[in-house]
Amino acid sequence: IRFDEPTSERFLESPSLVAPSVEQRRPPLEPRAAVEGELSACRERTARVALPSEEEARALLPTDLGQKPVPEWVRALSLFPDTCRGQLATLDAIANEGRLDKLLKAQIAWTCARQDRAWYALADAQRRLAALGQSVDQMFAIDAPSETLSPGAREALAFAARLTAVPHTIADADVARLRKHFSDYETAEIDYVVCTSNMFDRFTETLGLKWTD
Repeated sequence: IRFDEPTSERFLESPSLVAPSVEQRRPPLEPRAAVEGELSACRERTARVALPSEEEARALLPTDLGQKPVPEWVRALSLFPDTCRGQLATLDAIANEGRLDKLLKAQIAWTCARQDRAWYALADAQRRLAALGQSVDQMFAIDAPSETLSPGAREALAFAARLTAVPHTIADADVARLRKHFSDYETAEIDYVVCTSNMFDRFTETLGLKWTD
């Protein structure tokens, strides 16, 4: 059986066991005031699970975490040291390596977090964007990309929003539109950034982690 072999007649008309039977759309994005309220609340909430202390996390992770406070997501994942070390390396590589512009990757992280209503992850994306010189106004403008962004960036952010909110609707045409602006390597990288952003969204928001600047 070839990976790209057409679907057999036996299954061609069979309903999917995993895709929704009807298209389900998420509600419109919240206005800026509501988002700022959620970000503020995220700084005051308490995680839903008991977390290792910073000292315990440092002891569990031979990786040099420096003198900065250990983020709550690292503390939570430190209970699984091998996984945590791998995620630390992966997220650092995504943010700082690869062929995509750092700004675009941070904008993708913002887009995914907005679609997921993942407030901890949104605060982290805000941190990354601020470090790249973006104002708060520019951050919220990502929610409705205008012509101030390049056509490629707008297409990448639209793809990120759709892959996050309605992943079962992604088709070859969506990828083809990306490839008009990006190389195959960059297209694959966009997909990977979106997927890892969604992983971070779900992990941090499920645990209700508290954001600390």
